[in-house]
Amino acid sequence: MQYRPFWERIFFLAVVLHFIFLIGVFAYEKFSLPQTEKVDDVEELEWVEVEVDNGEEIAESEPEIPNVAEIFPEIEIPPIEIPPPPEPAVTEPPPPETKAVATNSGENTDDSQKAKSDEDKRGKLIVLTKVFPKDVVPTLISSGAINERPILNSGKIVIAITIDIKGKVKNIEIRRGGGTDEHGNLINLVSEAAAAGWTFEPYQDEDGNIKEMKTQIEFKPEDF
Repeated sequence: MQYRPFWERIFFLAVVLHFIFLIGVFAYEKFSLPQTEKVDDVEELEWVEVEVDNGEEIAESEPEIPNVAEIFPEIEIPPIEIPPPPEPAVTEPPPPETKAVATNSGENTDDSQKAKSDEDKRGKLIVLTKVFPKDVVPTLISSGAINERPILNSGKIVIAITIDIKGKVKNIEIRRGGGTDEHGNLINLVSEAAAAGWTFEPYQDEDGNIKEMKTQIEFKPEDF
């Protein structure tokens, strides 16, 4: 409460200063700035009517357009002759091309085929004729070598043969036969007779040399 009179004085002094400042600003604007004069009276415009004779003036000012025929005289243009279209040229088709084909004589062809055939046979055993036991049974019965047809119930007959240089069977050996009894001996006899009827191409090794060859033949029950 002891500071209250002090703040009241300060507030009053601030109000007085603001009032004095506003009075100064108002006086400066009124006496220092230039005043614009207010124009109250405006002069009225006077209307004047102007008469124009448009018909005569426009007619006199329009230029005369000359006729085109007077400037450019008529010119006669001769007719243009159109040439007829050219006739198509007739071209003959070119002759067919012929290709030369080299032909060998019959002797040369046969020789080349024979040489190729010989090369294919090298190292291979080629069979020409096969004979089975059932094929020789009738001949053996008629000759009296056997009395009846032997029957192979199971298994197979294995025969080793040697082929000479002419392709004929040279030697026969039973590797696996039908047995030692009478019926088995008949099976072996018929198998050997069938194997003897086989023929082959003469065997050639890789170098083309003809040699004897050993191989084996097998007969199954259905072959008897």
